[in-house]
Amino acid sequence: MAVVKFFKEKKLNDDFFFFDMELDELGQTRCVFWADGRSRMAYSQFGDVVIFDTTYKTNRFGFPFAPFVGVNHHMQFILFGCALIADEKEESFLWVFQAWLKCMLEKYPKTIITDQDLAMGKAIANVFPNSSHRLCSWHIGRNSMKYLVDLKSKDGFMREYNNWLHHSESIEAFENRWGKIKATYNIDEKHWLSKMYNIRNKWVSLYWQDIFTAGMTTTQRSESINSFFDGFVNAQTALDEFVVQYDKALLARRNAEENEDFKTLNSVPNYHTSHPIERHAGEVYTRVVFNIFQVELRESDSMLAERVRDGGNHAKYAICNDMVVFIKNCTEDGEPFATCSCKKFEREGLLCRHILKIFKKKEVVKIPQRYVLCRWTMGARYLSSVMMVETHNNAFTPLMKWNAQNMCFRIAQSISSQEMYEKIMPKLNDIFKMIGEMASVQEHRSCTDGQNEENQDVIGSSSWPPFSSEENIYGSHISIVDPKPIKSKG
Repeated sequence: MAVVKFFKEKKLNDDFFFFDMELDELGQTRCVFWADGRSRMAYSQFGDVVIFDTTYKTNRFGFPFAPFVGVNHHMQFILFGCALIADEKEESFLWVFQAWLKCMLEKYPKTIITDQDLAMGKAIANVFPNSSHRLCSWHIGRNSMKYLVDLKSKDGFMREYNNWLHHSESIEAFENRWGKIKATYNIDEKHWLSKMYNIRNKWVSLYWQDIFTAGMTTTQRSESINSFFDGFVNAQTALDEFVVQYDKALLARRNAEENEDFKTLNSVPNYHTSHPIERHAGEVYTRVVFNIFQVELRESDSMLAERVRDGGNHAKYAICNDMVVFIKNCTEDGEPFATCSCKKFEREGLLCRHILKIFKKKEVVKIPQRYVLCRWTMGARYLSSVMMVETHNNAFTPLMKWNAQNMCFRIAQSISSQEMYEKIMPKLNDIFKMIGEMASVQEHRSCTDGQNEENQDVIGSSSWPPFSSEENIYGSHISIVDPKPIKSKG
């Protein structure tokens, strides 16, 4: 099969290219998943929030195109990986999510956003039990147009529906309003709206105030990616051609990211005030994120903050309908600390206008470090460098080896003259000498502790997990054939 040949060639040029395939008993392709090294590295930086969408058909076999999508430091959509799925059954989703998790070295996303699909939801609960699963509000809004036809014609329903959904100030108010709507319009338990109320914690924003989503509350970004891929593939694209065109589209996206990197690094922010906190934001944030910060800062100028006297130890301020709690010197690091009932920082990682109002009032001249997320700065940009690594019990992980290999590659790529070579090589020789000495000490310890076999297992774990595609394809006599065309759902 040409697609396997293409993937093998990709792996020759990219040690960290990952792919997996699931075949049926006849050797026909059921599911395919792949991600290159840069996508995997991007996930280590921006994998806190992932959108997964299967609503796009891109090839002549009717396979749903299922991209894993995130958002980068410029708030551009990025691809973490891609799957083509034979059907939208639970077992197919299970296979894709397990392949994804293996590819990403068991690193779970904090939040995963999908469309409303029962089979997908069950698979997510199985594979990502500790991730917050949110349903796409865009899809729900579209479905409401179809399933609320019987209620829209009733006098006053749409007004009460919108007030209930968009203007409830608390969870308690939201649930009380539902009781009144249900009784007033005689909505039974079998109605679509009742079923949606039963899973309200998966899509109503009031239940997601403390969940980080990086501003991605719908699959709108995934829809945008689908539109972007329309320029590269269509309904007649063959499977092997699809993976080639995917690479071209991926390159175009990365060019856009690097273009935005260049603009941020080579432009001077346009400041609207003389306040030092704006200057600090211009220094730390990327260009796009700084523009969003400026909007909040400007809006804070028109707000009034009223001190609330409640006898507590912290300063409290009422601003419009929100409440800000301010602590001048946090005991942890001595920097100012503030929270706001609007929860913008918790959801998006950027300070809201209410907190900025109080910061200006209290003469805070820099954004406290806890409020500057690395993912919104140029420090998160792609440099073919060290990935973010989480260690557990001091275990040596495959990701650590990846970091070391990438660093060696960067050094080799950076040497551009004999002078640089002559200065760097002695230092590298010293490093290799140190590695040899440490390896000897480790070997001696393993022998004296009688743990030789156990330690060998730990050392062996530094290699990548074996691809099941290699086990099922290269190590067998199964002939891979094109998949059967499938019918879409609905």
